[in-house]
Amino acid sequence: MPNAKINNTPVNRPATSRGCRAWTRPLLNTAIAALMELTNALYLAAPPPEPGSAPKPFDGPELASLREALEALTLLLAPFAPHLAEECWSLLGRKGLLAGEAWPAIDPALLRSDKIEIVVQVNGRLRGKVAVSSTALEEEVITLALSDAKLAEHMRGGVVRTIFVPGKLLNLVVRGEG
Repeated sequence: MPNAKINNTPVNRPATSRGCRAWTRPLLNTAIAALMELTNALYLAAPPPEPGSAPKPFDGPELASLREALEALTLLLAPFAPHLAEECWSLLGRKGLLAGEAWPAIDPALLRSDKIEIVVQVNGRLRGKVAVSSTALEEEVITLALSDAKLAEHMRGGVVRTIFVPGKLLNLVVRGEG
């Protein structure tokens, strides 16, 4: 089950894999961002109840997905806040110490995405982003960038040259942009 769902919202596994992968490289900010991404995915999938109303009950696969996501979040939080993570672990009803638990597994298939964001620069300045297929060719990215109204206002002088880094960046060199 690659994408567990809560309220028909895919949650947990891609964000968990990104969180685990962030720990394989010494990038503290990336690891924190992955924790926030997983937390936000949980808020979208299982929003807290409005004040004065009862929480929505979860059952079956939804409950299992929510539990798996919360346990993964707790495991990923442990290196930053070990005492808080141990408390959360016990509140989840788990016995024993969190420190003895296995690290969540990274699933490389969940780290790939069909869509990516390409940064668009005009004369070296960030002017926007375009969402394209991960296999998009330079011509497709340029066409999308040129059709974007926000970007068009920066390209009045006409495009002189393009610099394309596949999967990352498109820089449009234009005349007279300021």
